[in-house]
This record gives sequence, structure tokens and C-alpha cells, in this order.
Amino acid sequence: MKTKELDLNIEELEETEDFYNLTEEAKDEDLDIENKYIKDQVFSNEDFSELNFSDMIFENCRFLECSFKKSGFVDVLFKNCDFSNSDFNEGYFSRVHFILSKGVGADFFKSIIKDTLIKDCNLKYSNFDLTSFDYVSMHESDFTNANFSECKIRRLDIHSCKFIMSNFFKTSLKGLDFSDSFIDGIILSDNFLEIKGAKVSEMQAMELAKLLGIIVV
Repeated sequence: MKTKELDLNIEELEETEDFYNLTEEAKDEDLDIENKYIKDQVFSNEDFSELNFSDMIFENCRFLECSFKKSGFVDVLFKNCDFSNSDFNEGYFSRVHFILSKGVGADFFKSIIKDTLIKDCNLKYSNFDLTSFDYVSMHESDFTNANFSECKIRRLDIHSCKFIMSNFFKTSLKGLDFSDSFIDGIILSDNFLEIKGAKVSEMQAMELAKLLGIIVV
């Protein structure tokens, strides 16, 4: 499965050196923020909630413990960004690429994520509970100790990711291919129905058998 390419030309975007004032103006005038290039900017504990961003590139930015709650992102690239412990609760992501970025402890609770690529990212301890995934690709990324409970998954492509001690409680993994990823110690319900129909490697199957109390000899 291949996610849609972003139609972003950096030469056609306006580089903006003061992202904070841009967001304040958008709030005051109830405007969307679009066609901007945001680079090398750092923010901590700022409120960027309920804003809509489209046709944008964020590069080498840091948003630490910031709020993007109920914000929307369409045709947006995050490259070499850090949004650790930031709040994206009930966010909307369409045609978004997260590349070489860090979001340790980021909260995407009850978000809608579609046509999105997550590649070479560190999302340890992130929260995706009750999130909807559709046409999402996760490549070479770390979701150790992340939460994915009660998610709705339509189309999700996974390659070489880490889901060590990740929580998939009440999330059906049917049809997902984990065979080249790490799923050690994943958290499931007592009946293990979540993993039914998932594709795993022989070694992974042996580890999962231990959860069922099966001894493979």
C-alpha cells in the first residue's frame, strides 16, 4: 500500500519566521493557515489548538508540550521535528507525512488519521487510543510502549517498526502484517482476539504462543 504523495513545492511556500504571531492572527480572524514554510522554530507549552493547517512544511521545529487539540492538518510535512508530549487530541490528519521526527509521549487520542506516512520516527509512549486509521503507512518507526486501544483500522501498512510493550486492547489487528516488525510483550485482552487474523513470523508466533500458555518444543 502506498500513501498519496504530497504536492508541496517549497519554492511556492512563504517562509514565516514568527509562527506564534501567525497563529494568533488566525485565531483572531478565524482563518486557516496555509501555504507556509516554518523552519527552525522552537515553542514550549503554547496553545495552538483548534487551528487548521494546509499546504505547509514544518522543518527542524520543536513543539514541546504544546496543544494542537482539535486542530486539522491537510497536505502537511513534518520533517526533523520534535513534538514530544504535545496534545493532538481529536485531531484530523489527511495527507500528512511525519519524517525523521520525534513525538515521545505525544497524545493523538480520538484522532482521524488517513493517507498519512510515518517514517523513521520515534513515537515511544505516544497515545493513539480510539483513533481511526485509514490508508496509513508506518515505516522504520518506534512505537514502544505506545497505546492503540479501541482503534478503528481500515488500511494500515507496517514495515520494520517496533511495538514493544504496546497496548492493542480491543483493537482488531486482522489483516495486518507484523512479520518484519518487533511485537515483543504487546498487551492484548484475556481472550487474545485482537491478534486473530494478523500475519506474523514463525519466531513471533512462538512468542505469542507463550501468551496462550502453549509450550513449543
